[in-house]
Amino acid sequence: MADEEDARHLEDYVMLILSDSNLPTGGFIASAGLESYYSHGFMTYDQKPGVPTQQTLTERSVDFVEFSLGNYVTSVLPYIHAAQLIAVRYLDSVAPGPNRAKKYVTKQAAPEKAAPLKAKSVTARYYFSRRPNALTMLPQSTSEMDVGTEARKEPLASKPIPEQPPTLDETLKALAALDWHHHTLLLNHVSRRASMIQGIALLSLFARSFAQPAPIAGEHALDPRAEAARVLIERLRKNIRRGSAKLNNGAMSLFPGDGEMAGHLPICAGVFGLAAGLSIDRALHLNLFLQARNLMSCSIRLNTLGPYMAHQLLSFQLRDIVQRQMNSLDREAGARLYAYAIQASLSSGSNPDPPQENLEQQTWDWDWPEEDATFDTVHYPFTSWPLGEVIQARHDQLHSRLFNS
Repeated sequence: MADEEDARHLEDYVMLILSDSNLPTGGFIASAGLESYYSHGFMTYDQKPGVPTQQTLTERSVDFVEFSLGNYVTSVLPYIHAAQLIAVRYLDSVAPGPNRAKKYVTKQAAPEKAAPLKAKSVTARYYFSRRPNALTMLPQSTSEMDVGTEARKEPLASKPIPEQPPTLDETLKALAALDWHHHTLLLNHVSRRASMIQGIALLSLFARSFAQPAPIAGEHALDPRAEAARVLIERLRKNIRRGSAKLNNGAMSLFPGDGEMAGHLPICAGVFGLAAGLSIDRALHLNLFLQARNLMSCSIRLNTLGPYMAHQLLSFQLRDIVQRQMNSLDREAGARLYAYAIQASLSSGSNPDPPQENLEQQTWDWDWPEEDATFDTVHYPFTSWPLGEVIQARHDQLHSRLFNS
């Protein structure tokens, strides 16, 4: 009981520390596509020439945050969740803690329907239903994309998770496989660049500020779990430096079987939260809130919102949005990614192909659910706002930029 209370107090204290906007996490240079969204006129497309009204900018800012957080929940949080499960599986093998990977995976393993479309994150179809005039800003000659209809053969996580304790090398390989899986999901170089910068910044922050210092005379010895977390993050930083050097030299791919990593934010954030003492649930909620807060900070710097209005939105409207998006999180997607990464770490190949689900048809997020019976059974990370990806990809084409992404 005392250990649980100490863990809860530590968690509360870490949450207070991480709420500091001055933490050097690299997020100060990233706007998640907000600058490009504003510069391309998506906040003022139906306004008369001249200065847009504050009401218009406020409404469009809230819309952007909702679309962006919806995409964050479906394309980023499942990877954070999977990285947490991988990290806690290793740390529990060293010293049991309040989190249990098996408990969180078992809780999500029961077959249940995903949230209905209205409760899921915002889709492209929903975006245009809210802003029909935005269609006039896009090319009118579009063709249907062939998403493939061949049945997939091997179910994800068809093999059971081994019961034996994982080694450090196996854990690093699993995180590397998860990292490269996320790298392939990111659709543009701008988001990849921002994700890698913020990922290594988080690990550097832990190594320099959150890692347990060596004991001095008269103090207790190092906590074995904290020491294992420190070693894990040091090895991660080493593998990321090796992988980043290859990518910067023109390499088209990395080899997770060798532990090489690009160092993307979701994987680093998942490991960071567990190593710092956060529970899995609170770490997921914290990451979603910090994303919303960062977008408000970017709005202030872009002068689309004033500081008072931004904090008013954060106190009221965004509170409901964050909670609604958090409730729509598909945790089974994270559990499946976790199982895939564990199996990849045990594979003899250096870069195995990810096993895939046996579905009659592959679906996209904007498909009508009544037209596809498999809609409610797909539990994978996906991009729920393609327009946001396209806009963010054009960030480097802006004439002037405040942000790196």
